[in-house]
Amino acid sequence: MTERRLISVSKEYSQALENLDRAVKLSPQNPQFLESRGITHFYMHQFKAAEADLSRALQLAPTEPSPAVWLYLAQAHLGENATGPLKKINARLKPIWPEPAVRFYLGELDRPTLIALAKSPDTNKDRKQRCQAYFFLGEAALIHHDRAEARKMFQKSIEMQVPDSYEFTGAVAELDQLAHRQTKAR
Repeated sequence: MTERRLISVSKEYSQALENLDRAVKLSPQNPQFLESRGITHFYMHQFKAAEADLSRALQLAPTEPSPAVWLYLAQAHLGENATGPLKKINARLKPIWPEPAVRFYLGELDRPTLIALAKSPDTNKDRKQRCQAYFFLGEAALIHHDRAEARKMFQKSIEMQVPDSYEFTGAVAELDQLAHRQTKAR
């Protein structure tokens, strides 16, 4: 990735944050706005800000698995012990997708099982959930400092062709960051 592309993407995220700041200001109790803003901070590797928004989103929607997964990821990237809080959160989550990702991060599921649980007879749902599963596997690889595996999983996420998914965008952002780090290291 070129430095120019990274700056352009950063501006897009900054604009998205401005829009989400306005949305949160108008509707501070809306967990979707907080989750979206938290995820946008996550894309920018602003994990502390992501953690704050995602914690609040989860307080407002305590049974929703999506903000729980993203909160875990933000905390893990901060180097915090994210597993303990995730265990407490898991007890109250709805058993709907992406809840299996929570169990994967807790060590209750292995990779093949997570991917199998992402599959659906509905073609669109199948692609979206597998996109998400590969992204979550890529994040696990990053957390464990396995950049090669992370790249493979993020690429598989992108191959699912679900551009309106947070995880598709996240996979693109992570691949951009990995490419930027690799270029800087040379």
